[in-house]
Amino acid sequence: MELVGWLERRSHRTVIAKAAVEWHGPDVLAVLSEIFPIPPAILEPRRGPRPAWLTVAAFAGAGITLGAPIAILLASGAHRSVYTTAPEATRRLTLEDGTGVELNRGTEINVVYAARARSVLIAHGEALFKVRSEQDRPFYIHAGGRNFETAAATFDVRLTAPQRLSLTVLTGTVTALPRPKPGKAGQPILLEPLQMLVIEPDQEFGRALTEEAMRLQLAWHRGI
Repeated sequence: MELVGWLERRSHRTVIAKAAVEWHGPDVLAVLSEIFPIPPAILEPRRGPRPAWLTVAAFAGAGITLGAPIAILLASGAHRSVYTTAPEATRRLTLEDGTGVELNRGTEINVVYAARARSVLIAHGEALFKVRSEQDRPFYIHAGGRNFETAAATFDVRLTAPQRLSLTVLTGTVTALPRPKPGKAGQPILLEPLQMLVIEPDQEFGRALTEEAMRLQLAWHRGI
């Protein structure tokens, strides 16, 4: 297969992954992640114009156009859905794997299910997830330029600005994958029940919550 052979080179994998981030969406990224691992640094949000090397010309040297590999990836079976709520409405839904989701007012999430990964991108707003366990298919959350992983947990994600968010765990555990830094590998952060991780542009910190504080934090999903 032309695409598989082209992706044998690491530089080509980097090009197509960055192109998917810049020009496409989580559906393409979910399929790419089944073919090769995508470094977290590539998923970091960019500032400024798209670099010229991510244009179609970057693929021409390898004899492959941008449209061809992307079309092949989109045809490989990833299932994408978008769910939204109006500013005055909340919503409850069940994803195809049985995971329950409650959306707060003014929320949008993009859900991509592929054979070996379940992935949700939170575009804006707040969502409460009750993730159902599936063997060999982890559940990923992408929000505010950060990535989180769980096998099964109940947790809330609130995105208040492009790089300002909080994640609160009710049951189970959620791993916050490290933000890449030059010269530092970074360490993942394991969040357990009644723990919150707050992420801001210039800092991030954890916080332990009481059950009462948790109820107040998530009062919206009870209609309060």
